[in-house]
Amino acid sequence: MKKTCLMILAGTLSTIPPLHAQNQTLAEIRNMRMFETRSAGFVLDRDQSVQIELVGALGNGRGHKLLGTSAWILNAKTREVVWQARSGEERRRSRKLLELQDTAALDKGEYEVYFSSFYYGFYSSDDVKGFGDAIGNVFDRIFDWNRRDERFDDQIYDEAMIVVKGAGRAVPDATVDEWRRELTRDAIVTLTHLSDEAYERQGFTLERPMDVRIYALGEIRYEESYDYGWIMNAKTHEKIWQFSYRNSEHGGGDKKNRLFNEVISLPAGDYVAYFVTDDSHSSREWNATPPYDPNFWGMVIRPAETSMKAYVKNFEYADPPETNVIVKFTRVGDNDYHSQGFTLKKALPVRIYAIGEGRDGEMFDYGWITDANTGKKVWEMTPTPARKFGK
Repeated sequence: MKKTCLMILAGTLSTIPPLHAQNQTLAEIRNMRMFETRSAGFVLDRDQSVQIELVGALGNGRGHKLLGTSAWILNAKTREVVWQARSGEERRRSRKLLELQDTAALDKGEYEVYFSSFYYGFYSSDDVKGFGDAIGNVFDRIFDWNRRDERFDDQIYDEAMIVVKGAGRAVPDATVDEWRRELTRDAIVTLTHLSDEAYERQGFTLERPMDVRIYALGEIRYEESYDYGWIMNAKTHEKIWQFSYRNSEHGGGDKKNRLFNEVISLPAGDYVAYFVTDDSHSSREWNATPPYDPNFWGMVIRPAETSMKAYVKNFEYADPPETNVIVKFTRVGDNDYHSQGFTLKKALPVRIYAIGEGRDGEMFDYGWITDANTGKKVWEMTPTPARKFGK
């Protein structure tokens, strides 16, 4: 009887992973500096709850407790945020540091953990519950902003860290880089990891109608776009899709980080994908808290069904040759005024391609055509039926 009990106990113990295997360090990021974002990768061989230990810079403003630190975990395949430092068992480590212990239930798979040391300079509207909170946030910003360097410095970030533990294994940075390359291997267009003042474009042909997934991250506010992209029909020059505030969602980090991750349908045809950035806030150097997927700043377009990649061809797009041009005004500067006369020997249709600035029914940069004999205006660029372009 005693022997049987020992055999049963031995069989039971063999199904339980060793304790050290359940508490392996899967990812660890330490020795941060101000305005830095770093990542590490790990693999889980089974579904489980991982343990997360975080030491971050503590803020005295409203809303975010970790005003000088942010951390999150991405599913490496889906790019979905599966955990972020919002709540957990907290303990104040010092006047400027907060310890956070938390768990995250994760499925078997590959993951990337991120740690960022950017200051949350602007409150989230989600944190404002009423007029009093809004006024309080304004005063926090006025009286705390100039003291942020005193409260958050490199010495503070020497102690900041994140450690993820569980049953799995850590992977080197080269493996994480390969995971990211794998996501673009079957892409139609890859315009990512863009720096400041970039202007990138890629032509592509769809031999069949196709559903494509667009994954785009950029800098867009409600009133204006700064880092964004669009798709143009290469033959007609018609813009058929644009990354805008209205069709996107918050991409994590600062409020101006926007994400588009949807499937759209395109007819067979020739297209050009564009992505442009302004002079600041990009994957080369962030000027505010970066998005959750900072390495994909820009745009990736891929078939919704991988098998459809066989019906895609890429080409280098070139602007059409300037033939039969009657009048051309380009690269017009501020306060410029240009005019040029022309004569038509017979009535004929002409194509006008013009880009200018207009808002709320009023034009600021625009053109017009007048009859030289009568002075009558025969055409003018107006907000309607002009099509919105760019910002």
